Amino acid sequence: MGWEPLFYIFGQSIILYIWYGMVWYGMVWYGMVWYGMVWYGM
Repeated sequence: MGWEPLFYIFGQSIILYIWYGMVWYGMVWYGMVWYGMVWYGM
């Protein structure tokens, strides 16, 4: 009855959550690699 909009919003938030998680994970990974390169370069 009124489940369609809720399900749509829930699905959108899940996709956004996954996308943000991937971006955050990529930033952390990039930061770790950069930090390791700087640390080994010293």
